[in-house]
Amino acid sequence: ITISDTQGNILETNVEAEKILGLGKDEHEGRSIDGEEWKIIRPDGSDMPPEEWASVIALKEKRVVSGCEMGIVKSDNFITWINVTAAPLPIEGYGVVVTYNDITEKKQIEKSLIDSEYRFRQFFENSGMYCYKVSKDGIIIDVNKKALAELGYSRDELVGRTLWKIYSEKTLDKAKRLFNDFKMSNRILNEELYIRTKNGDERCVILNADAVVDHDGEILHSTSIQTDITDRKIIERELLKLKNRNTIILETM
Repeated sequence: ITISDTQGNILETNVEAEKILGLGKDEHEGRSIDGEEWKIIRPDGSDMPPEEWASVIALKEKRVVSGCEMGIVKSDNFITWINVTAAPLPIEGYGVVVTYNDITEKKQIEKSLIDSEYRFRQFFENSGMYCYKVSKDGIIIDVNKKALAELGYSRDELVGRTLWKIYSEKTLDKAKRLFNDFKMSNRILNEELYIRTKNGDERCVILNADAVVDHDGEILHSTSIQTDITDRKIIERELLKLKNRNTIILETM
């Protein structure tokens, strides 16, 4: 808590305020709420001018300002993030009361989640494999560029459609069985299946899938990755034919 007079000079602070801001009581109470000593930044990292500070707005406009997030840049350049509420204090000689709490850990977690999501999107879109995001009911939510380019579909032809649209009749029953089992295990590992391109060609893929679950363990959606092994299967068949032919030749000699 920080309390100012009607000119914005800081009159009182509590121990928690000094701890959060990294200032001693005398130093803190020797400042004003809009003093040049403060270095404040916005959530995006840019400088936040005093006219945007909750305390300054509350003092100037005589109204409550809440939910203002800002970063306090300290002398060692460490940033403490705070969530601020400021309100006029209707007592003679007082200006505003400012309350704030430390949300640095929350901001760090948010940044980690954003960074993680960015890395996932980079992998998802630029992977050399077919990637899908699928709802718990088997509806395609998202699909990457590789799958669209190789299978010949537009995004609108797959997103919002059932997952079974892409599977070949050859392994469709197996795919449905795996999906049902997946709801219990939350994972599919190295399963060989056949899918269809838009023009009807079949491709052989190795499927791996993982569930994204909520705090209660309920599936929100899944991420499926298909590795196309069609060319490898063709080579294997040709090698097998060659082996069989050589075996026949040797047996007849």
